[in-house]
Amino acid sequence: LCFVAGFTTHIRLHTNIVVLPYRNPFLTAKEATTLDVLSKGRLILGIGVGYQETEYDALGVDFKQRDKLTDEAIDAMKAAWGGEVVQLEGMNFHAANNIQYPAPLQKPHPPIWCGGNGEIAMRRAAQRCDGWTPFFLPPGPVGDRHPDAITTVADLKVKVERIGELREAAGRSGPFDVSPMSPVRVSARTKEVADAFIANAAEMAEAGVTWVGLGLPGVEMSEMTENIAWFGEEVLPQLHAL
Repeated sequence: LCFVAGFTTHIRLHTNIVVLPYRNPFLTAKEATTLDVLSKGRLILGIGVGYQETEYDALGVDFKQRDKLTDEAIDAMKAAWGGEVVQLEGMNFHAANNIQYPAPLQKPHPPIWCGGNGEIAMRRAAQRCDGWTPFFLPPGPVGDRHPDAITTVADLKVKVERIGELREAAGRSGPFDVSPMSPVRVSARTKEVADAFIANAAEMAEAGVTWVGLGLPGVEMSEMTENIAWFGEEVLPQLHAL
């Protein structure tokens, strides 16, 4: 993303996602600060807990402690970004009179968006973060196996309302972003695909979504750039009008 930052001037740079328990939170905070400073304040720090127990084992991190490690990491990063001396004892770190320079350009820190559909992730997003990145699962056997599955915009709306309740209970107000990936696959540069994407985006905006993610197909660089150009010319103007 630092490489991308050097070739761009306006687009936001979203880390989708950093699995916080895998890393020392002070190192993560320093890397995030570097990206925020070099990009002149364009970082969105997307974070998550992860779900691959084999990855935890490979890195020597206790899978059963992943939620506690994630919450601890968010608090430690915020402390590091504050520009003051930090004294903090964690499960896997000991910060004694540490101070980090420079500070991030975004104040009080780069926005943190938390991923995950479950109640714990939603509570973390509402209480500690600045945004939430849920994800859709297709209806049918896949979605049915997951108790926290979001398969429709109606499902998403219920959870966005729940996020609002959790934020209010935590005494938090102000801007809060909701950024799912669109369930509409942009598979071709056609009016039908564009119309379906725009209609779904409008429906999600009504449900409280503020950003919509998508994947554009492209095997070769030329195909990817053509698809990006098409989306920017044919779809974005209509999205901005919603």
